[in-house]
Amino acid sequence: MKILIFDFDGTIANTSDLIIDVIGQHIPGFNRSKYINLSRAYYEDKKFLSYLKVLYYELFLLGRIKKIRHIINERILDTSPIAGIQEVLDKLKTKSDLYIISSNFPENISQFLKKNNMDYFKEVYGEGSLFHKAKTISEVKKKYLKADEIYYIGDELRDMQAARKANVKEVGVTWGMNSKKDFEEFGTKVILEKVEQLLELAS
Repeated sequence: MKILIFDFDGTIANTSDLIIDVIGQHIPGFNRSKYINLSRAYYEDKKFLSYLKVLYYELFLLGRIKKIRHIINERILDTSPIAGIQEVLDKLKTKSDLYIISSNFPENISQFLKKNNMDYFKEVYGEGSLFHKAKTISEVKKKYLKADEIYYIGDELRDMQAARKANVKEVGVTWGMNSKKDFEEFGTKVILEKVEQLLELAS
């Protein structure tokens, strides 16, 4: 059996712009391009200054987490699934165990899945943090010591980094935050440009 673990924002749901917009309300000048550049520097260059910037954002947002959670909670039902993802997940659920591990809040993910009739996942883990996923991926991995392969599928470099730390296979998808070029430069081997290609992972 192959285990497929999905990121949520930008991978399953069209919520990346919502997240960036909400954070931008609290950090002046924070936008999509700034976030992408920050993550590139943090995960590729590994410069100490980039680490400090990420730490600053984490600590800054932590003090506003209740407000951010409330705003996202109010707006998430106005977003939609990635085009074609529902049909693909419906087919994948018969071939693999599916999970979500996301930095979004669990209640937001649950609301979204319920509204869109996407009851495909064995479990959903919401971290409520921008930069920490590897530990939870490792916890899911322990449940499947005899699994053929375990994949973590995401649209950002931090998803690829989390997969590496947890020692599972990383899959970058280009319909969310980062581009094919970003993934290639980061050394990601499996890069999907069409939602239908997810079906190949379970074959």
